[in-house]
Amino acid sequence: MLKSFVKINVALPQLMNSPQSLEQLIYKAKAHDTCMVCCSNDTTDEYGKYELLAGYDFISEYKEPKELPSDAFLFGFCAYDLKNSFHILDSKNKSFTSFPDFYFFEPKEYYKVDRAGKVANGLKNESKIHKSKIPKKPLSFNWSSDTSKDQYLNKIAQIQEDIRNGAYYELNYCIHFEADTPSDLDVYELFLQINENTKSPFASFCKYKGSYLLCFSPERYLKKTGDSLISQPIKGTLKRHFPEDPSRLKAFESAPKERAENTMIVDLVRNDLSRVCKAGTVQVPELCGLRTFSHVHHLVSTVTGQLKENTSFNDIINASFPMGSMTGAPKLEVMKHIEEYESFKRGLYSGSVGYIENGDFDFNVVIRSLQVYQNRIHYCVGGAIVYDSIAQEEYEECYAKLNGIMNSN
Repeated sequence: MLKSFVKINVALPQLMNSPQSLEQLIYKAKAHDTCMVCCSNDTTDEYGKYELLAGYDFISEYKEPKELPSDAFLFGFCAYDLKNSFHILDSKNKSFTSFPDFYFFEPKEYYKVDRAGKVANGLKNESKIHKSKIPKKPLSFNWSSDTSKDQYLNKIAQIQEDIRNGAYYELNYCIHFEADTPSDLDVYELFLQINENTKSPFASFCKYKGSYLLCFSPERYLKKTGDSLISQPIKGTLKRHFPEDPSRLKAFESAPKERAENTMIVDLVRNDLSRVCKAGTVQVPELCGLRTFSHVHHLVSTVTGQLKENTSFNDIINASFPMGSMTGAPKLEVMKHIEEYESFKRGLYSGSVGYIENGDFDFNVVIRSLQVYQNRIHYCVGGAIVYDSIAQEEYEECYAKLNGIMNSN
């Protein structure tokens, strides 16, 4: 059955009456050096707890997974290269932001609205925040990539040769775009503009020591509630048509290539969770479910499990990070090859941001995201490469994803 992640028509009445809106919380971030704002944009999510979260400045900071307390409310992120802490891996490619591999903070000020509309307000300043007018269209950027079309096609050929030789089954290959930022760029307004058009269920805005993340993700990496874990990998994308042809959706949902990509990652996630979950509890209640978002359709699977006793946060992240949908399978082998084929460090792209609350947590997958640092804006994009991938189509899809986030309307 088709599930929709499009914005629901009726807003939560309690949320509309709450003191702060998403727009006000984003503008509040201007006055703080460290902050995170997360929102689900009123989208349907049977597993989600919060509609809106925000945290500003810090009481305490944590820079290692082993340091995290079990009884605090925290915001933070795991960058892609956190993998090097868990595996015998290294990253020598260039970096383009100041984000560390791991960072969580207990905020001095916070704001929470749950899915029922209940508000927990820990903001010091209750006054309304000045709102600027959001531009009708995002600013234009002169994007460039250090990977040419010929280089991209050659890399795909090498990856497929690896697959033919049995090195791995699937590899998520990404390229990097960057541009100078205009002098009048307002990253806060840019986030609000794109968010208004995309309405992603795992959107987030992060500010850390001069680096900004503007994330419009549709994907959940991992959620913990008590001893239950839930992961929802996405593989399979189809651009929406208006109006939509049901036969086109049916063909997409049953497409062998799309289902094979998704199923391979589901098997990887099952293996990851089995390392920290009780035997026999890892299940797949949903395989290749068709979900509709604002501009695309996706195939989404759900993998669940029950944690073993005395399993720590560090144990869980060690077993499952980075998420298989952003690496490929088998994970360790493809991560080694990714370092060879890509020419940049991914930063927060392919990582995760989210919150931890008294040991429970909910983290997204950082995709469809802009990273801004020192007058440069960066966008990473890629896709799963398998034996029968068509290189030209994969290349065109990269540009379509870039254009999609900047021109969503």
